[in-house]
Amino acid sequence: MNPSTLKKQDFNLNLFRIVEDYFERMLEEVPGMKCLVLDRETMGIISLICSQSQILKKNVYLIETMEKASTEKLLHLSVIYFIRPTEDNLYKLANEIKNPRFREYNIFFSNSISNLDIEKLAVDDEKNVVKKIIEVYSDFYVINQDLFSLNILNASGFRKSPNDWRAIDETLFERMVSGLVSLSFALRRLPYIRYQVNSPLCERLSNKLSERFQNELKESPNAFAQSKSVLLLLERREDPVTPLLTQWTYQAMLHELLEIKNNRIDLRKDKDYAGKKR
Repeated sequence: MNPSTLKKQDFNLNLFRIVEDYFERMLEEVPGMKCLVLDRETMGIISLICSQSQILKKNVYLIETMEKASTEKLLHLSVIYFIRPTEDNLYKLANEIKNPRFREYNIFFSNSISNLDIEKLAVDDEKNVVKKIIEVYSDFYVINQDLFSLNILNASGFRKSPNDWRAIDETLFERMVSGLVSLSFALRRLPYIRYQVNSPLCERLSNKLSERFQNELKESPNAFAQSKSVLLLLERREDPVTPLLTQWTYQAMLHELLEIKNNRIDLRKDKDYAGKKR
């Protein structure tokens, strides 16, 4: 079982269209009635692109999350798994295919997966229910067509030296690396990297990204557009004034006053709104 990649038809720079195109073709890859299983993060990623009603129109019979998956056997249906290739997700997936609930499994990872993990899944697939494994580079949250987020809410640990990082800091760092790699691959561009020279964090991030980019370029030299794109890595501590400035757009103003999370505003947290009828 070797992973393939859904190839985009052009060099589009609209992040919304890129992820939307990936997801639509993901659903088209599996004809007929099917189930869709997501994890906590891919659920958020997809919710920014399309609504549940739009997904149901694509012959999706049921939508589940890995964290709250049912135990009901649906052996008459195929399933699409769209998940991040994390250790926890791979463990749950391996247990699932050992005792399958669905007729066949079509697995789409939101980022690159190692050959070793592919081999482990192949060993666990004793009943040959895995039909395909595909890498879909959409491991980021699209806010606008030219703006994305990784939903890393607490990066205070990065103020320390990398030698003093905790396990959670290492995990968040790897999330940054995988998110930026996925974004670059989705845009089909391997940018030049420029980073803040007095920042150990930016230097380490630059080295990790450069290593991933070089490895990918060796494996797929014709998969990326010729460009002079630049990825600039800076620390927020070098620009403390910008967050204090008055916002110039309604979107930014709403986020500052009410907080926008995954393009949603929860007014239940607003004291003036609490208790009032909607």
